[in-house]
Amino acid sequence: MKRRTIDIPTLLLVTIVTVLIWVLAEDRTHESSTFPGTVKFEVPGEGLFLVNPGTHGLELEIDGPPKAIQRMQRRLRDPILLPATARDGKHQIDDLASKIMAIDDVRETGATILSTDPRSVEIDVTQLVTRTASVRAKLPDTSTVENVQVSQDVDITLPASEANRLPQPLVLDVVIPPDEIQRLEPGLHTLDGTVQLPTELGTFEDVSFDPPIVEVTFRLLSRAKSIQVERARIQLNSAAQDFGEYAVDLPDQFLQNVTVEADAETIDQLESGECQLIAVVYLSTSDKERRVESKPVAYFTVLCRDGTGQVVKATVGDNPHPEVKMTIKPLAGSPE
Repeated sequence: MKRRTIDIPTLLLVTIVTVLIWVLAEDRTHESSTFPGTVKFEVPGEGLFLVNPGTHGLELEIDGPPKAIQRMQRRLRDPILLPATARDGKHQIDDLASKIMAIDDVRETGATILSTDPRSVEIDVTQLVTRTASVRAKLPDTSTVENVQVSQDVDITLPASEANRLPQPLVLDVVIPPDEIQRLEPGLHTLDGTVQLPTELGTFEDVSFDPPIVEVTFRLLSRAKSIQVERARIQLNSAAQDFGEYAVDLPDQFLQNVTVEADAETIDQLESGECQLIAVVYLSTSDKERRVESKPVAYFTVLCRDGTGQVVKATVGDNPHPEVKMTIKPLAGSPE
């Protein structure tokens, strides 16, 4: 019996032909799929430009062999960069599919972009300019400081059309929040401040600063303003059940030359007469029964015309609780 031999050359030929047929069949097999993608617009070349919106989301209909579609899908994971016109104003970008297909690494995937949704987008291009400005520290009025130093100058970038509104030389504000100051004790301090355009210049859009934060060094002397009030009215706080039982006479209805320390707004209200300073004295039933001849001021408060008020730090000389002289007499018919 003859043994059958394997024809190696024939087997190799059949294998090669089969592979070629499979490859050709795959290349000729097309399918369509829809994938999300992002286009990003930038102005090429020199100069600073702002494109708004800078990115747009799209749905792309893709056609091609399965492997080509897979390559396109991987490519669409990253934004597709498209050039924008270096000219101020609104621009309509039409036929996004053909513009995206013109990009080399997109075309090299072997797949075709049939369409995009949306088919076109609108962008707004703004030319930017950069100016260098000095800075000044803007600290809360409730603090008294000296030796204020700011670490560096700042570059401001904004639309060229807005730049002519800026004064020359330009000085920017470095703002320290009031609550940052309030937690400090008097002494030398360095804090980070936020760079801003002075409020008197009005509103600007699309403005950025480099750096946006700078260091401010200063010596804090006190956290509040002070004023000397010529006189503070004395107010007695007494128990309600004692009304009609005793007469309390004050030789002087006011304390003279009271120094008040408070925030700037409160000081301004005192200076304008919108609010007045009150020295509050507590008088208990026991005090009246004993007919005390003086009581210390418990606290000082600023009382405004609208009925609002707040306790403030105040002293007569160096005394925050000066004595108030008084004469107490029981009224007729009341128990001695």
